[in-house]
Amino acid sequence: MSAHLSVNAMTEKETTISSIGDTTLCSGGSVLLRAGASPGALYQWYKNDTIQSGLTADSLRVAVSGFYKVRVQNSANGCAAFTRAISVLVHPLPSVRVDTIGSHMICAGDSVLLVAQANFGVSFQWERDGVPVAGQVGTSFYALDSGLYRVRVMSIVTGCFQYSDPIRVMVNPVPSAQ
Repeated sequence: MSAHLSVNAMTEKETTISSIGDTTLCSGGSVLLRAGASPGALYQWYKNDTIQSGLTADSLRVAVSGFYKVRVQNSANGCAAFTRAISVLVHPLPSVRVDTIGSHMICAGDSVLLVAQANFGVSFQWERDGVPVAGQVGTSFYALDSGLYRVRVMSIVTGCFQYSDPIRVMVNPVPSAQ
């Protein structure tokens, strides 16, 4: 007596994950991961080998570091396979704070010292009213004119950047002595 054996194989080519955008990014950004679409396929996403409940589309927008893969199941025959994992690396933004030495309201001819406190390994660019101030790339800056000042700090390793909260400086005219 011979037994009958039936073997179901996935007939589609191996499904891979592609990214729409860079998989190394800065906090606040995201990348779209897409499994190669197979007609009638069922999808289940995993992050770091942990099932991601409810994530069953053929694409996934990712904003958190991890290793992502998809289990693709042929709905016709029930066979399933995993894609290779794709790594997503999200770098933190540098932190920055600006302190002032002196009042924000000054008289014409005076200045206020703005001092940036930031992570190690960053570059600086001071701005006034959203425009870079030429040559002002240090940790401190003397503001002489009215305007909204902030500093952009950028990690020299990751390229991720962050702006400080703005500081408004007001320059009041000096009354003329008669």
